[in-house]
Amino acid sequence: MGEIAKAVIITHGEDVDGIISAGLLCRYLNEVINLSNLESILVSHKNFDNLFCKLARNSSALKGKRLFIADLALKDSLFVKKEGEGSVIEKIVQSCSSLYWLDHHKTSKQMDFESYGGNYISGSEQSKSASMLVYEECLAFRMGEEMVADDSEELALIAQCNDYPEIFSEHSCFKDGYELQRAISFANYRDDDIFLDNLVKSIGFYQNWRLMIDDYLVKHKSLLDFADAYLEKNQDIVLINDYFIFIFGVHPTLPQKETLRNLRGIYQGKVSAIVGIFFAPVLNALVFQGYDGKNFPVDDLCCRMNGGSRDGDGGFSLSGEVDWSDFKIAKKKMVEIIVNYFAV
Repeated sequence: MGEIAKAVIITHGEDVDGIISAGLLCRYLNEVINLSNLESILVSHKNFDNLFCKLARNSSALKGKRLFIADLALKDSLFVKKEGEGSVIEKIVQSCSSLYWLDHHKTSKQMDFESYGGNYISGSEQSKSASMLVYEECLAFRMGEEMVADDSEELALIAQCNDYPEIFSEHSCFKDGYELQRAISFANYRDDDIFLDNLVKSIGFYQNWRLMIDDYLVKHKSLLDFADAYLEKNQDIVLINDYFIFIFGVHPTLPQKETLRNLRGIYQGKVSAIVGIFFAPVLNALVFQGYDGKNFPVDDLCCRMNGGSRDGDGGFSLSGEVDWSDFKIAKKKMVEIIVNYFAV
């Protein structure tokens, strides 16, 4: 029987920052405080609430353990107190020996987390990834002549470039972030938690994570090529309420934000908005500003569809009753959604 984990890392398993921040936390726990019995739990947006509610109900799962959470925004639902019992966050704090939450989302900074007994680390700068927070707060002080070969700062920069491409798109680490994100998105599409967990470990214990990524992408090249071809084929520009809107269908193996950003790089200034339709199992629509000067109401549209947005880019969930993989059907339905939005 293996040793029981003495530390648990919970992170966002769908993007570069979540995976790298978990890997860097492994380095910190193993090297700085000599904890090697680690467990990583990868969270998606869809299972966030269920996971934390489950941890709150099963106090023994965290008893006596150090809990580290990275790149996950604190949510109101964690702080809601039910009649006769405490909130989810209170129960989790009481269960573990210590809790550190390292995050960079605006919503997290507005939560009164530390009053519940947890430790919240956000950093003072706005444009700082969770991985950079872990590096600066937990690892940077180790750096000396004997640590010259350590790549922790480079990994943090890869996450930084991927999270804030508008600032770091010219950085040498930008391409590494895209390749890493493509593999992570594909693994999530396949529900390949083993690959994602091994990826965290390969970063955390100084294995060749780049070779691991290359091998994974080569192994699944045929499906990835099909996804690229699907994107190339299923595109159209429509005119709604004097807004030119670029709508395209996206195979769910492709990275969401990165795909939209790449297309905006091509169409920026030529259209009012860019809408990506990600069919099952993702079932999500992303809406990005096209910056043609007409200021398409991305924020309000996404809010109306019970989604969210940040700085003019947003998204919302799609109904599972529609065959979004058929682009003719998907485009027609998306046009209906936008037309109905303007009709109100």
